[in-house]
Amino acid sequence: MSKEFPSLDKENDPPPPCGWVQWKGTDVCVDLHCTCGKSFHFDGAFMYYVKCPYCGQHYEVGGHIILHPIPPEIAEDSPCLKLPEKDLLDILDDG
Repeated sequence: MSKEFPSLDKENDPPPPCGWVQWKGTDVCVDLHCTCGKSFHFDGAFMYYVKCPYCGQHYEVGGHIILHPIPPEIAEDSPCLKLPEKDLLDILDDG
């Protein structure tokens, strides 16, 4: 069972649109929101843990990301639109 996202462990339910980042120590630019209600910003590399500069709460930076569905016309012509390969089992099922 996932401690971070237990709702994703149901065997018969597909997960909601989401993904997981595999951190490789690269640079990140991120706005963060703490449980104390304050927000802060970080630019740098190797952000595996972060400490709120307001209340001192420590966090592990998880790799879970949420995918927000959008109409195709928003990104269809963007050079930033990525077209990943299908999973091998899906390719084999397609025939």
